[in-house]
Amino acid sequence: MREGWKIIVNPKFESFRKSIESIPFYVKVKGEIIYSDRNTIYRLDIGGVDATVKEFHIPAPFNRFVYSYLRHSKARRSFDNAIELERLGIGTPEPIAYIEEYSSGLLARSYYICRMVEGQNIRHWETEVVNYKEMIDAFAAFTLDLHNKGVLHKDYSPGNILFNLDENGKYHFYLIDINRMKFNVFDKKKLYRNFRCLNIDTEVETARVAIDYARHAGLDQEAMGNLAVKMLRKYHSEKKRHRMMKMLFKKKKQKH
Repeated sequence: MREGWKIIVNPKFESFRKSIESIPFYVKVKGEIIYSDRNTIYRLDIGGVDATVKEFHIPAPFNRFVYSYLRHSKARRSFDNAIELERLGIGTPEPIAYIEEYSSGLLARSYYICRMVEGQNIRHWETEVVNYKEMIDAFAAFTLDLHNKGVLHKDYSPGNILFNLDENGKYHFYLIDINRMKFNVFDKKKLYRNFRCLNIDTEVETARVAIDYARHAGLDQEAMGNLAVKMLRKYHSEKKRHRMMKMLFKKKKQKH
């Protein structure tokens, strides 16, 4: 029966092992909360390294069993996926370690630790970026590079893509929230599904990304733009239907 802690450290950060092993015991005290919802993300100094710690809360009972015996934890998948993204030359915060806590043989809390990346997400780039058209073009090229390398991010939404601009005026993009990914995917239909989540500001902006993507790839630009908008609308329709079903289920539950 599994009990206690499993801690895997990137060899580059082995000298910080003692500090990393203590993270579950002091992150709530010394860490700065930068995001809190289903999971909590802290900004934390680890021996002089500016890092983020993503704490995955204790899963539901059935999922505790699944993540203990059938699937890797979200923390481990984040770490493994970051290692693979680095190998492929794709931007993501540098992975430092992951930690899993086991109680009564089942996964409890888990933590993914990586370097802090200074940047903002692409959610409102039309209003926040001066040369946003150049950025859209750069982002389209980044997306094409992902697809050419067989990388499928299953939640390729604006909040999960960070960017910054270097001193030479070049845009850099970084994937975050990377526990749900697939590699060696070269089926275009599956890869193009990435456009369905790219609700940036308007359908026009999503279409613009798809059009620039098509131009870089040598594809039909109008057809790609139309496809992206169609997929985006379908995605919103599915989400709306899901919310309605959830509300109906909640109302029925309250009646009983």
